[in-house]
Amino acid sequence: MRKKKSSLLLKIAMIGLAAYAAVNLLRLQIDVSAREQENDALHVQIERQKRENAIKTDAINAASEEAFVENIARTEMGWVSGGEKVFVDISD
Repeated sequence: MRKKKSSLLLKIAMIGLAAYAAVNLLRLQIDVSAREQENDALHVQIERQKRENAIKTDAINAASEEAFVENIARTEMGWVSGGEKVFVDISD
């Protein structure tokens, strides 16, 4: 009688342990899937940022060119070269 009770108790404990392990395994698998999706999204963001950085690096490198500097001075700062005449349209 005592042996049957301990055997039954051991079986119940083993089933409980197996159920606990299965639930935790499922939860961890869901967490891994979520982390993989987050990782993929971050890789996409990194690639986008690398492209933007390359564009900005090219713009910085181009800024050292005289024509680029002259264009910025004319369009954004309103500068003119010596001897040029500026006409302002006041017909608004």
